[in-house]
Amino acid sequence: MGGAPEQVLDTDLVAVELKEGAAVKFNRMELWNPVVAAMAREFGKASGKQVKVWGFLSPRGEMTFPSHRDPAHVVALQLDGQKRWRLDGPPPAVPWDSLADVEPSGESFKLSLEPGDVLYLPHGFAHCAVAESAYSYHISFALEGMSAGEVRTSVVKGIYDNLDRSDGTEVSPANLPGILDDVCQSLGMMVEQLSALAKRNPDQIDLQEIAKIFDNLRD
Repeated sequence: MGGAPEQVLDTDLVAVELKEGAAVKFNRMELWNPVVAAMAREFGKASGKQVKVWGFLSPRGEMTFPSHRDPAHVVALQLDGQKRWRLDGPPPAVPWDSLADVEPSGESFKLSLEPGDVLYLPHGFAHCAVAESAYSYHISFALEGMSAGEVRTSVVKGIYDNLDRSDGTEVSPANLPGILDDVCQSLGMMVEQLSALAKRNPDQIDLQEIAKIFDNLRD
């Protein structure tokens, strides 16, 4: 936000909360930490994806989040202390909810990270972590692409935003076939253009391109 740290963060209060067992999450570090921002840009150049960064500072025994799946590829960098990770496996082949907790499986894998260690988690790989030392601090680089839910939402939103709701003509048995035929033609053009988009590399497509399809139909 451009303000000095002392204007937005009470470090004494944070220290008290940590001593009492609280964990601290630092949001979107690529927006305010120059070193992290430079690293995020390099990840972005290498992957072609949008990179967001979070920091996690937690006292011994604290699990900030239960086992979960992130809708992104995650690179975790341990900076201070030790953290014990439990990896619960790749996402299912069916649609899954990134907000849902993950039930631990009998095939979970555990490992500990020391300062300087890096852990890569593929897209949707279930995980959780617990601090093993007095304090543990790591940062996570989330390499984000489009999710299936975002694509579906953008298609539905594109249709809704481009609906012609200003036509006040009364529907009758005589004009209903023509009205529905116009809708079918528009949907057919939309399907044709979406099908052409589906043949391209997903890393070279963004949601704005999907929105443009509906702009073209309106024009």
